[in-house]
Amino acid sequence: GNSVTYTIEIATDVNFINIIDNASNLTANTYTALGLANGTIYFWRVKTLNDCGQSSFSSAFSFTTSTCFEQTSLDIPIAITSFGANTITSELIIASSGTISDLNVIDIQGQHTRVGHLTVSITSPAGTTAQLWGGICGNQNDFILNFDDAAATATIPCPPTSNGFYIPTNALSVFNCENVQGTWTLTVVDN
Repeated sequence: GNSVTYTIEIATDVNFINIIDNASNLTANTYTALGLANGTIYFWRVKTLNDCGQSSFSSAFSFTTSTCFEQTSLDIPIAITSFGANTITSELIIASSGTISDLNVIDIQGQHTRVGHLTVSITSPAGTTAQLWGGICGNQNDFILNFDDAAATATIPCPPTSNGFYIPTNALSVFNCENVQGTWTLTVVDN
């Protein structure tokens, strides 16, 4: 048979003087580059090699990496009283501007008896709200959870202290295309 392999080059310039990643003898027509900087334009080209020889490099193509950052709440911990229905909020003010392409909520943790009484949601500066979870795990205590629309499952194990990633009750993609700047509110309702 006539086997084909690929060579790829990724550079910061269209002339491929500053090559920052390359790979050869690839058998699949996909490649995942690691260690790329946020908000950066990269150029890539590819060539093939088969039993008859190798091709020239293709024309240069480009892509731009997205900007990713993590913001940590500063007004925690917040006490949730153990008696009566009440609502607790934690506010996070993000000063920088930018368009959301993928929002994840990480490291939501607390100590509370009867986690099944809690409903937890997040609200953006634009007023959009998504519920993360509600009414899980009955009378079990405490929670440490992370939420990502791309998680493998929406099923949160009980007790909910795995620190795993789960699909939220309402998709976080509802925030896509909104500006990240402003006051974000995490709301915990104790029913």
